[in-house]
Amino acid sequence: MEQTVAQALATARFIDTCPDPAPAGNFAEVLRLRARLQPDDLAYCFLNFQREPDLVRSYRQVDHAANAIARGLIDRGLRGRAVVLAYPSAREFIEAFFGCLYAGCVAVPALPPDDEREGKRLIGILRDCEPGLVLTTGREIAPLRACLAARGLATLPCLATDELAATSADPVALAGHDPASLAFLQYTSGSTAEPKGVMVSHANLIHNEEIIAANLCSRTIRWLGLSWLPHYHDMGLIGGILHSIHIGRPVILYATTDFLQHPIRWLKLMSEFGASMTGAPNFAYDLCVKRSKRFDIGQLDLSRWLIAFNGAEPVRDETMTRFVERFAPSGLSPTTITPGYGLAEATLIVASRRLGEPLARLPADYRSLVAGRYAPARADAPSVNLLGNGKVGREADQHIRIIDPDLGQVCETGRIGEICVSGPSVCGGYLGKPALSAEIFAAYPEIGGERGHLRTGDLGFVDGAGELYVTGRLKDVVICNGANHYPQDIELVITEAAPQVRDGRVAVFNLNTDAGIAVLAVAEAASATPETLGAMSAAIRDAVAVRAGIPLAGVVFIAKGSMPRTSSGKIRRAECRTRYLDHRFDLAHAWYAPNWQAAIERLLDRREGAAAMLVV
Repeated sequence: MEQTVAQALATARFIDTCPDPAPAGNFAEVLRLRARLQPDDLAYCFLNFQREPDLVRSYRQVDHAANAIARGLIDRGLRGRAVVLAYPSAREFIEAFFGCLYAGCVAVPALPPDDEREGKRLIGILRDCEPGLVLTTGREIAPLRACLAARGLATLPCLATDELAATSADPVALAGHDPASLAFLQYTSGSTAEPKGVMVSHANLIHNEEIIAANLCSRTIRWLGLSWLPHYHDMGLIGGILHSIHIGRPVILYATTDFLQHPIRWLKLMSEFGASMTGAPNFAYDLCVKRSKRFDIGQLDLSRWLIAFNGAEPVRDETMTRFVERFAPSGLSPTTITPGYGLAEATLIVASRRLGEPLARLPADYRSLVAGRYAPARADAPSVNLLGNGKVGREADQHIRIIDPDLGQVCETGRIGEICVSGPSVCGGYLGKPALSAEIFAAYPEIGGERGHLRTGDLGFVDGAGELYVTGRLKDVVICNGANHYPQDIELVITEAAPQVRDGRVAVFNLNTDAGIAVLAVAEAASATPETLGAMSAAIRDAVAVRAGIPLAGVVFIAKGSMPRTSSGKIRRAECRTRYLDHRFDLAHAWYAPNWQAAIERLLDRREGAAAMLVV
């Protein structure tokens, strides 16, 4: 008989009461060991707020379902092939993911094609990894097949998980799973361009999970995780789902869409179940503060919350300060705040605050940061508060170095440069892109590291205490609600939606406002009246919302010929942002979203906004 979530949690094991098993050689062995050593322990719960009942799974049940899926994959001759997992939530995804690992297939997390943007992204993934099969749910199978047929992929096999009936119940043999073999492909966010598949090995995954365990002390505290993060992104998959299985402790899961519709439900669940760990990008903490204004926070008990991980986009001190102040009456402790830094190319985590360590706050002089170095804040000059992302050099086999991308030299303490990483968590590159992989994953071999360094594209510095601070982005990545988007992809959407926009004369970038990270589009129009510019603005924001999933905070048209470009014709986005903030553009038309207008106007005030102009 199926247990309820309350019944399962009543008997769940939250702390370590038995020796941890011997280190696994691959991540498939992790679940198999858990099923043998703690078969009836709670692995995870999935909470439903829609049509279906909640799901409760023990390690024995997950192992049994994964084995059946693995046998079906092996019987179809798919060992060694990529298998795309197009599931709308983690409910059925987890068993299919481990089924792939058991079978020696390469799992490829994705989403079903529920809209144009996800459909285009899925097609890009399928064409890049050339899978032998796409797995999904019974509800998603018909629209999935229709999407593939409409794009010339009708012959690609698709199956609902329950159609993968095993011909044998015997456990599949895991022997021969080389730790260096691929466990899964983590596709980076790509709004309209073809996404890139990061090749994550079993060894990468296990090494990164051990870093997480050390930093969060997850084997020595009362651990009950809770996550709504997307199962197909690195933070949700590796930090939200796989880590709890790695350490043999339970996790409560629910759908990302449920969080976005009801953000305060996240905190209600933390209170109701007494969860100790959860995490999210910075925007989620901001959203909870905004949505809680009419909510009685006296209903919440957040005293058992130990770790509030913040990562996947720049961590803002102002956000976390407001969050703690707002929910302190509910028992939330300031010590829960756990900033971290990482990226898919390094599996997940690069550095984070360690449980029990003080939160590292650093007031910095803004003009010095812009000039490429840290200096303490001064009372008579603009400043910005930075949050540390953990100390470097904790792992003997992993190194974080700040390297000057122009000189190819390690920067001195306090000097800003590119954050570069070497060690076993650095992945093997992008699938099918050897030249790009060599450039990004094996840079600066002369500085140290057997394989060279991963160039993260992020800027930062290390202070005298060894704390890592992230200050900006070397590459022009646009952040919206925790997801990274390439600006050139959004700019292409704009030029297609508004043909009057001059080719190569549109720039999309972030503005770091006191209300959060906004996305602004600046463009030149060949010729237009104020009326037509207004219509173009509406067409642009509608197209970007539909095709890229990004709500623009503003659309600004500038005078013809004023867009900053390089000698080769490339848009200088950073310079465009600077000119906009410095009022150095002649504006032909400007539209701002009502919920962003006041914040952008404050930012444009030099005295009030200078400290917020740090490039993100």
